[in-house]
Amino acid sequence: MIISKARSTNTISSVFLVMFFWWLNFGVVLWESSAGFLLWNDFPFLKVAISQLSILSTALLINYTLQKNKFVGIGDSIGGVVFLIFCLGIPKLHLYYTELMSLLIIIFSNLRLIGIHNTIKNYLREFEVGILFGVALVLSPSFLLIPLMLLIGIALVVSFTWRDFIVPLFGFLFVFLTKLVVFYFINESDYKIFLPLYFSYTQFDVQFKISQILIIIIIFFELFVLIRLFSVIEKKSIKERVYYWLWIWTTIFMSFSLIFFQETFNKFVLILILAAPCSIFSIEYFPKKRKFKGWWRKELILYFLIFTLLSIRII
Repeated sequence: MIISKARSTNTISSVFLVMFFWWLNFGVVLWESSAGFLLWNDFPFLKVAISQLSILSTALLINYTLQKNKFVGIGDSIGGVVFLIFCLGIPKLHLYYTELMSLLIIIFSNLRLIGIHNTIKNYLREFEVGILFGVALVLSPSFLLIPLMLLIGIALVVSFTWRDFIVPLFGFLFVFLTKLVVFYFINESDYKIFLPLYFSYTQFDVQFKISQILIIIIIFFELFVLIRLFSVIEKKSIKERVYYWLWIWTTIFMSFSLIFFQETFNKFVLILILAAPCSIFSIEYFPKKRKFKGWWRKELILYFLIFTLLSIRII
């Protein structure tokens, strides 16, 4: 039912599904956040607002990207719906508002990258992409490897020259130069504020708790969706293959950044990182009803996914 409605060409039902899951997420966040505060004065209004606006904007941007590039039909909202469903499994979502903002910017960056596919001398767009990746890194310094997408992303979408390396690099460095100037005027001398870096070998704390088992199930499901993509990617059009590879490399760099450049490994951030590419690749895993005989199995999987994610929040 959810898949068929989300993959229909009925824009009204698509908007309803997106808003339903967003309000469901918002309601859970309000209940969850208010439970830990005795006074409303202590409630993190700003962080909750930023996080919720970020996930809604991300869901809408994913739908816009897939429809604009004709990967799906007009009104198809399966990508945004799947992303909002994954967000249901992240407790205290407001604590990750900077990661959510960075993820939104990275999705927009990849959209701008695919927009210059097979174009030449589009240096202004490349400079803009460099700025966007710089802002994403400033917001979430733990995504330290994500600037490598400046090289791989540009190389995937255009015929790569030395200018295509220099121009986005200038955009990227412009962000940090601006931040350095701002810190200079506010007399901030702590270098860690400029770019706090951590390098550590993450220690995975595996315990046989129900909550951890459910988290592992969700992570394995996300990885399965990503792995399944390799069996269908070569059958796609050139533009689709380029965009899929953009997100495959983005996922790799964000995952390695999470493992090696954070003080502690956070399983919920990993779910959030994998949620974006999985929601984009969900158009391959959750096909339209009329094109798949066993569509009801996919519906059951989606309902099980929702139940599991909500259970993580409750337990």
